[in-house]
Amino acid sequence: MKKMTKTIKSITLWLALSLLGGAQNLVGLSCEDIQIFEKKGVTKQALLDLKRYIDMHGMNQQKKSDVISLADYSISSVKKRFWILNLKKKTVQAYKVSHGSGKLGGVAYGDLEHDGMLNQCRFSSERLLKFNARKHRKHTQQNMTRPGFFRSGALYNSPSHREKRKNGRLVKGWPNIRGSLNAMRLKGLSPGVNDKAMAQGVVMHGAWYNQAKIMGRSYGCPAFTPSEAPEILQTLTDEKALFYSYVPQCKAYYANALKGLPASKCKD
Repeated sequence: MKKMTKTIKSITLWLALSLLGGAQNLVGLSCEDIQIFEKKGVTKQALLDLKRYIDMHGMNQQKKSDVISLADYSISSVKKRFWILNLKKKTVQAYKVSHGSGKLGGVAYGDLEHDGMLNQCRFSSERLLKFNARKHRKHTQQNMTRPGFFRSGALYNSPSHREKRKNGRLVKGWPNIRGSLNAMRLKGLSPGVNDKAMAQGVVMHGAWYNQAKIMGRSYGCPAFTPSEAPEILQTLTDEKALFYSYVPQCKAYYANALKGLPASKCKD
């Protein structure tokens, strides 16, 4: 009996140590991490929002838990406003990213002056009615940047964005990321904000128009420079990483994306 009791105690101790070791190996976003990443140039409020999401949903949204990404669309596209964070190594990689043009009837409502600043994320019902949107199959987020939380998906080949000839002129497509694959799917995780993004063709990709000081305006996709897109997308697709599109100027969508999340546990 004493031998059995000793064996049970040994097994219990082993299980406790195993669980403790596993807990120590878990990677998440802590308040200390937020301080570290803020000092490296990442927007603090976006990090706090991300922590609130992770505190509620955990890191099980992705295959691994080392990498997350976010974009701050309140910053000009002239600057590096897209970050990939390695939570284990505490490293940051920063890149430039384009936002959605919100083009409708030849007018880019998302960034009217093409000054690098995103102005809006949706069309009013009046604007759509004026454009006769139903006839033209347009919707309130047509060609607009989608705020909220996403999970990065698989790389794929978009045939409509391959290099081709049109009226005898060579039209460049999206740069290849891996082999013939030229884009990465995104799954919207914020109901009523971006959950239709995949069905509406919102993906991540590189773009040849992103080579000037001010990034070009996309059709609603986070688009990168041709030289940096392969590195970015291969990192995110392999990790199935959480991505946060931080757009505080789109107040209604911003509030809805955070609705129901627990209050921040980090002190100022």
